[in-house]
This record gives sequence, structure tokens and C-alpha cells, in this order.
Amino acid sequence: MSQASKFDQFIYGKFVGNESGYRVVSYSENLNNISSDLLDIAETNYSFWGSQSGEQNPQAVGICRNNTPILPEKKIILIQAYPAISKDKSFVFRSGSRSFFQHRYIFVSEAEIAEFNNRIVWLLKALGDMAIPSFSDVNTPYGSEKNSWLLGKESFLELLPVEEGKDEKVKNTIKETWKRLPENGKNILLQGLAVILNGKRLLLSGEQKAKKLALKILDNLLLFLPTNERNKISLAIGSVDPKYCNWAQIIVKLDSSSIGSLPENMVCLDLKKYEFDKEEYLHHEYVKDFIAPNKDRYKNLITICEYLDKTNKDYSDNLAWEFQEVDGWLKLNNPSLDFIFHYPAEEPDKIEILGKYIPRMEEKVQSFLDKFGENLSTPDSKDLELLEFLWQALPIPENNGDLIKTLLCKIYRYLPDKFLEIIKEDDKFFNSLAILIKNQFIEFFVDENLRDDILQALKNACLKLITNISQGSVEDLYNKSGNIVTELQIKYLEHQENSTKNYPELEKLIIGCEKIFSSEKEKFHLWDLAVVGEITRDNFKHLFIKRLFPFLDKETFEQSNLKQYWQENFPDTLGSLNSYLLEKEKGIFHIREIANGLKLSNDEASELYLTCLKSHSPTYEQSLPLLESAIQKSISPVEEGAKFQTNNFMEVYQWFNSQYFQDKSPDKPDKSPDKVELFSIFSNLVMDSNSNPWINWEKLSEFLYKDNVIKQTIFLDKTIGEAFLVEMLETWLQLLNNHQENKEVEKKFIDSKAWELLNCKTLRKMREELTGTYHKYVGKFIQWANKYEHNDNPVELISGELIEYITQIWHRQKSIDENLWNLLNSEEVLPKLSNTDCLNLIDIHWRLSADSLLLMLTNLYKKAEKFSQEEKESLMKCATEIVHKFQDRQSLKKFINKCRLFYDNSGLLEIMNYANNDVRKDMLYDDIIR
Repeated sequence: MSQASKFDQFIYGKFVGNESGYRVVSYSENLNNISSDLLDIAETNYSFWGSQSGEQNPQAVGICRNNTPILPEKKIILIQAYPAISKDKSFVFRSGSRSFFQHRYIFVSEAEIAEFNNRIVWLLKALGDMAIPSFSDVNTPYGSEKNSWLLGKESFLELLPVEEGKDEKVKNTIKETWKRLPENGKNILLQGLAVILNGKRLLLSGEQKAKKLALKILDNLLLFLPTNERNKISLAIGSVDPKYCNWAQIIVKLDSSSIGSLPENMVCLDLKKYEFDKEEYLHHEYVKDFIAPNKDRYKNLITICEYLDKTNKDYSDNLAWEFQEVDGWLKLNNPSLDFIFHYPAEEPDKIEILGKYIPRMEEKVQSFLDKFGENLSTPDSKDLELLEFLWQALPIPENNGDLIKTLLCKIYRYLPDKFLEIIKEDDKFFNSLAILIKNQFIEFFVDENLRDDILQALKNACLKLITNISQGSVEDLYNKSGNIVTELQIKYLEHQENSTKNYPELEKLIIGCEKIFSSEKEKFHLWDLAVVGEITRDNFKHLFIKRLFPFLDKETFEQSNLKQYWQENFPDTLGSLNSYLLEKEKGIFHIREIANGLKLSNDEASELYLTCLKSHSPTYEQSLPLLESAIQKSISPVEEGAKFQTNNFMEVYQWFNSQYFQDKSPDKPDKSPDKVELFSIFSNLVMDSNSNPWINWEKLSEFLYKDNVIKQTIFLDKTIGEAFLVEMLETWLQLLNNHQENKEVEKKFIDSKAWELLNCKTLRKMREELTGTYHKYVGKFIQWANKYEHNDNPVELISGELIEYITQIWHRQKSIDENLWNLLNSEEVLPKLSNTDCLNLIDIHWRLSADSLLLMLTNLYKKAEKFSQEEKESLMKCATEIVHKFQDRQSLKKFINKCRLFYDNSGLLEIMNYANNDVRKDMLYDDIIR
């Protein structure tokens, strides 16, 4: 029958008086009916040696974590090995002269073992001095023993010394050890601590006579571990075989048996020689940074140990210690923020340590800062001092600036004067500012009622950062940052000649700090810094449209970096920009000139137009040039079919629609939405399936310009004239015909696309498709071509089609325009006419000779002298067709005289063969032959 006990436990040994082997001989009530699991613990999991110890009467004690499925709520197992004894303390022999040994396993909770914090070694020593009784049957003591083998709470409390408290125990343990240890002994102790923290097993070997020293060293090793790490350490002390006791991280071997070869992960300290058998595990940053610097100042070590003990009770984030395994090594991940702050060292040393460990413990520090001042209106001075320590220790962030942002916000909240000093004078702040801005640092202050000096200092810091990044000044940044440059700044500076590949990042930074710049002028000045250095055209256009243009006025422009950049890169449009800034609404038409000068894409132009329109309150007439421009840019090139699409400028069209074109008549016949006439026309242009889309363009021009036919024509000419050359020319001719006395209309035509693109092909098509008005202007075209500049050579436009057509017109009219004839025969034009042109002119002159005797042919004949034989024959054919029309001797004689300028006697006789016979008979020989 099991025995009730405060602590669950069992004893593994043999029964006295029979030949049974090793087994569970006693167990407490909660361990009933699980004897096989208990055997696994004793025989497989937690033993001190193999089948038998090298000692005759071995004794050992230990403590370890409970990693078995038995009583998982009891996290700790105390283990004791002891020879079987009777009530009179004599060894029990089963047969012969050899006694047997027994193991006692006690399951203890963490709360129950907490009473022995900093006294674990003492506890194990006291437990090892207790005898383990023997049994004749399960739970039946051998001899007259009763229930004394079951250890309860009282048994543990009896072990606690009453002469000293826990704190005194710590002080005395450290004081005695560090005063008595020689220098090499202190080093060995520190090295042992490093071995443990590097995740290796430690063997202290020194036989029984070195027991006191070994336990002192062990006691100190444990004291210098944070409590949460200390509680993870498993210990074995006494007659222990390291090859079999593989569960113990630290073994203190106190018997004389040989050690033999050690497990691979174990390091041995020989207490006789104060030497370690392996050197590679003797260094650890925790030991190096916190314990070793105080090895000769035991009072400091006492302070450290006292503070380490706080981690046992206080589980707040800033008191937690964490060791993380990296590549098989135990790295100190979080040494406790609060501990470092109270660490007994000079301020520079503390700051150096904080700077080393903060990157590893960012989450803990972040949690501490998040809760800082949470329940206090004003934290105490020590806490505020910690904020300053943290600022000095925090390294410049490489990527994540959350931690430094939170810290600065706390400093601002509780130490505003210190915050001002930091943002004005501290290089670390400036070199962290880019990362801070990316982490919404400036946004924190947007809704704060900032002091004027703090607000101005923040603005100055932002301006300085943006200026340096835009300029890409490596030298300036290094000089001002103590040779420390953030990753973001380095990215801007790596390739200055192509620095604007980083403009999107620069833009994000400016957006991040823009909110504390309240006035439009301040915002403009901030964005204006982005053009200080090199910037690509595309990035500049983006910057100008989105960031600079909305805040632009004449005064700010004159004092800006933008003006200098504009003068250097867009001098042709500087006048347009100045005019716009001076005239505002009245100068809106200059915006399209700016868009064209900057070579904006349709999307960019649309955004610029819309920003401009929304920035002012223009009249319809003032804003119309931007609508015209949008429509023109919405048309694909002629070679692609000159198709109209509304996509790029949809928002511009919608703005015009809402401002000027919606039908808001109250007497609509139904409740349908407001009809949009502009989009109705646009829809016809986009969806047009008619063979002649020109009609819809005419409707659009009439819609935009109502009764102003001149403006309608000009709009069509600029917008779609190139795609409809004949229709456009016809429209102009109609306008010219209706405004014959209006020289301004004539000038506008000469300035038009229709005139600029006029060519022989278009003229030929006009002659084929149009009559009337066009006939009236053929002569005008010849005069204008000679008078005004033209893309083609003006004479080339006259030559050919116009000459051919004007001669046909003269032939029908039976008269030649004297002024036009003289122009064509002038020294300016005639030399550039083709021989065919001259043939046509001679031909019409001959045919209309009766009415054109005053029109000179001399210059034409001079040019005809160089005719080819074929051209001469063509002219001869012309003469033979004409000569028979002369019905009297006088007119025939005049014609022959004209021909005489060109033909010799034989040629004249040939022509006379075709003359009227009656008239020819009247001619004298001398009239022909000379």
C-alpha cells in the first residue's frame, strides 16, 4: 500500500532477505501502478553510473529537469544514490560481503524548489548526507523502520540554515570563494562559466579531498547565471561516471575511480592542476562583458548576483534573460535591459554594452519603451536617465527604425529639452533621420502642439537631409556624421552621375516629412530641394506636376532652384512659364505650351491641366485652350488612322463637362440623368462607323465655338486638319470666300496646317473633287506661295499642278490674268519653273494671242531655247494646232512673228503648212522668210 506524501517519490533498490534483483522497492501514492515507467527513469534515463560503480559504497546526488511523462507538472527531479543501510546505520548485505546501493527520485515543482534559490548546492549536499532506508517488500521497511523514508515539506525546511538569510548566503559564498581563490583559480571559474554557456558539459574532477573547493566553485558558477538559466542546469555530484551520467550538464566527480575517455561535448577541469583539457570553449560574451571585468571586485560580483536573482520573481520584459543557440553555440540574445542599467560599471562602459546587445533584444526594448510611463504621469529620474542611456547606446538603424523612433518619441514626451538638443546637435539623429522618416517618425508630431523651437529644429533637420541626399554630397555627409552614413544615404551616394534613379526613394522621404511644413511656400521650398542635384527628365516632370506646380507662384519661382533648373534645361518655355505665373487665369493657355516644351506624356499633361484648372476659376474662354490641347493629344497619329480616344484626358473632360456642358434644364421630359452633350459628341467620334467622320468633327467645332466660324475652322485645322487635308482646305476656302475683305482671315490661313501641308497631291485631289471656290483661289495660291513661306519650296508648289490648272482656267475664261502672268515670267519665279510649265504657258499665250498681245513672251522663249528635242517637237505640235485658227493675214503674221523667236525658217514653213489656205495665200514670202 502506497504512502501519502507531500512530495511524490520512489526508491529503486533491492529487497533485503530474498534474491530479487534491482526494482522499485518504495513509491508514494501518486506513483502507484506505473512501476514500469519508474524503472525506465532509474535504469535508463537518470542514473549516475552503469551496472556498478567503481567505488565499493558509491554515493551521489543530482538535480535535473523532468523530461519524462510522469507528473509533468513537477518540473524538477532530485536524485540521490546511497548504499542500503539498516536502522542502525550499518550497511545491508544481501549475501557475501558486498552491499547494494539504492536510488531515491523526488519529484518537485518549481514553486517548491524556489525556497532553495542560490542554495541548490547546499541542498544537494544535505540531501546526500541523508540515508536511504532498505526494504523487505514493497513499501515495507526492513527491520523496525516505519515511514521515515518519505520526505515531506518539513524535511526540506529542516535543511534550511537559520543562521543566515538568502542574501547573506550569496555574499558569503562569493566573498569566501573570491578571497581564497588564486588568480588562476578565478580565471578557471570564469572559464567554467563560459563552458556551460557555450552549451557544453562541464566535469569538475578532484576526488573527495577537493570536495569543498569543487562545491564552492560550483556554487559560484550557478550564482553567476541568470536565474532562468540557472534553473535549467542539471547537476550530478559524487561518485559519477561521465560516460553513463549523460543527463547532467555539470558533474562534480569526487571519487578516485579513473575517468577514461570523455564524451565529445564534455570539458574537464582538473582541480589538482587548475587546467582545462579543451581550450576552444573557454570564451563567452556574457562572461567577457559582465563577469570578467569585475573578477577582482567581489563586491561588484555580489551586486550582479543579487540583481540576477530578480529574474526569478519579476517576469517583466526588461528583466528577462534569453540565450539563443546559434550554430551549436549559446549566444546571449537578451541580457536584460534593467540589469545593464544597474550594472556596476562606468557610464561609457554601460553605454558600450547597451550598444552591443540592443540589436539582439529589440523586441524586449521596444516592449519596455511601449510601456514606459504607462501608469505614471512623470516617470522617476532613474527611468528618465535610462532613456538618455538608451539614446546614447542605440546604434544607427540599418533597416527598421521602429525602436529609435519610439525612444525619441518618449524622450520628446518626458525630456523635451533633451529632445531639442538631440535633433539640433546630435549627428546620430541626423544619420538616422532617413530611416526614421520611413517609419512615420515625423507623422507622430503632426498632431502634437509642438514648441516653436522644436518644430523649427525638426524642419531644419528635414531640409538638411533632403538637400544632402539631392546633392549626393558624400564628403558633406561623412564630415557631419563622424564617418557614419546610413544605408539609405549610401544608396543615394553610390552613383552620383545617375543619382536620380533613387528619386522615388527621395520622394518618399519628402512625403514623410512634408506634413510638418504647414504653408504652401514651405512645402514648395521642401520639394524644390529635389532639383538641387541631378535628376532625370522623367523624374523632373513627375516632381514638377505633382509636387511643385500646385504651390508655384511668381515670387517663389524667382527664388527657387526650379528656376535655375528650368533655365538650363527648358529655356524655350521659360517665357511661357513666366507669363503664366504673371497672368494666372488669363495665361492658362501657356500651360499647353509648357506641356509641349516638357514633352509630357498624355497622362502627365492631363494631370498638369487638371491641377491648373482646379487651382483657378477660369472662364470658359480662358480654359478652352486646355480642352483644345487635350482633344488634339487624344488623337492618334495620322499614319495610325487619326483615331480619337478619351482615356488619357478623361478627368480633364469630366471637369469641363461638370463646369460648362451639362444639360441642367429643369423641364427635361423624364427623370434620366443629366445628359452630357460633350461626351455624346465624343462618343460619336470614338465609335464612328460612318464613311466620313469629318462630319462629327465639324459638329464638335460648332459645339465648342458656337457661332464663331473662324475659331471653328482654326480648331479643326489644328486638331484634325492633317488627317482631312482636302476637307480642311475646302473649309478654309469657304471661309476665305465669305471674308474676302478680311486680311486677318487670310493671315490665319497662311499660318494654318492646311497651308503648311499643302502639296501637289492635295491640289490634284482638290481639282478632281471640288469646283467653284477652289477655281477662284488657284491664282491666289500661286501668289501666296510666292509671297509667304511654305514647308515646300514655294516655286515647287506653283510648278506643275497650279500652272497646269491656271492655264486651263485661262483657257476657259479666254483671258490671262496680266498680273499673274507677269509674276510667272518674273526673274524670281520663271527660272525655277519646269520646261513643262513653260510649254503650258507658251501654249496658252499662243492660243489666246488675240487677247494677250501685251503679255511678254521674251523670257519664256529664252528659257525655251534650252528645250530638249522632244519638248521642241511638243511645242511644234502645239503651234500646228493653233495656226489654222487665224483667219486674217495680220493675226497670222503676228503669230508667225511670235514663233520666229523660237523657230528658224524651215520651222516656220512647217507651221505655215497648217494655216488656213485662204489666209496663207495672202501672206507674202517676206512675211515668213527672213
